[in-house]
Amino acid sequence: TPALPGQQVVTTTREVTILQTVRGAEAAAIIEANSTYYEPPTPDREFLLLELEVRNISKDETPERYGDFFAVDGTGSRLYNDEVLYLKNSADFPLLQHNFFPGSVMRGWQAVYVLSGVKPALLAYYYPDDRDPTTNDEYTYRYFSIE
Repeated sequence: TPALPGQQVVTTTREVTILQTVRGAEAAAIIEANSTYYEPPTPDREFLLLELEVRNISKDETPERYGDFFAVDGTGSRLYNDEVLYLKNSADFPLLQHNFFPGSVMRGWQAVYVLSGVKPALLAYYYPDDRDPTTNDEYTYRYFSIE
């Protein structure tokens, strides 16, 4: 069952919560105002902004990225490989920093593409070093459902 905003998901190295979301035209306006390289989405897509809280619970002692979010279809297949270029940090929409140490918590915003007008949007999250300890699968995915 996909998590909803406000619900925490846990992988072997991360605790992740979507705190709030902004979607569609409102998200496009925010991204355009805060992006160096704004490009509107194609007609089949819309922007989804995610405010995230991520805790690094890794045992590794070096700083690491927070992971990756992307839209998926009902089978869990990734819909888009390209990233939203949302590059400027702002006081109202601070970006997630790329690296943070184990034990620390990071809050910030990330933008993704989702299917235009399709609700709920399904998102997958993973961190590349997470492995399912029971199956040793390369990635441990967690899913979110966003209205």
